[in-house]
Amino acid sequence: MRTCNPGAFSRITSSGKWCDYKQCSAGTSNVFTQTGCSGAVTAGAAFTFTVSGDVLTASKSFYNGLVGSLEQSDPTDLIKWANGADWYRNHTA
Repeated sequence: MRTCNPGAFSRITSSGKWCDYKQCSAGTSNVFTQTGCSGAVTAGAAFTFTVSGDVLTASKSFYNGLVGSLEQSDPTDLIKWANGADWYRNHTA
């Protein structure tokens, strides 16, 4: 089991609206909430997750525990999932 190390996910937190394309809309976004080293997606895809550094690990209910890495950028952050999918969060969304 990994030791809690929120790293990049803690500095900016994964909280917010994430979409699988750069222009999010309220009806199609995945809403993340994060406190410390864990969180949940409560709208869109529904799963819990943990973070360590800039790595997010989804619960087994989401693609059997899919792993993603956070890439911070301006004006859009990116989660690069291990299955090749990208999710975007616009800083103004």
